[in-house]
Amino acid sequence: MGSRFDAYLHRRTAEPVAALCLVATSIVSGALGALMAFATSPWYSGYARLGLAPFGLTPAEDQELAGLLMWVPGGLVHAVAALLVMRRLLRPAHG
Repeated sequence: MGSRFDAYLHRRTAEPVAALCLVATSIVSGALGALMAFATSPWYSGYARLGLAPFGLTPAEDQELAGLLMWVPGGLVHAVAALLVMRRLLRPAHG
């Protein structure tokens, strides 16, 4: 049995399956990133209680930045990968 990442790692996976996996992953990670970016308080109270202030950010600001990084650059990576897979799917067969 293959791992869950076979669609990303191996060319033997059918392009429609790879495209579906990319779309599903993009939706989930994008939604999580957006929720983190717009949250009004830190989700992990244990982290907030540690009193860490990376780069002078509060725990809520740190979470917002992490959410933006997941949402925007992460979404762009998924979008480019999905477009490349879709291009292969839509390319006419040479015969």
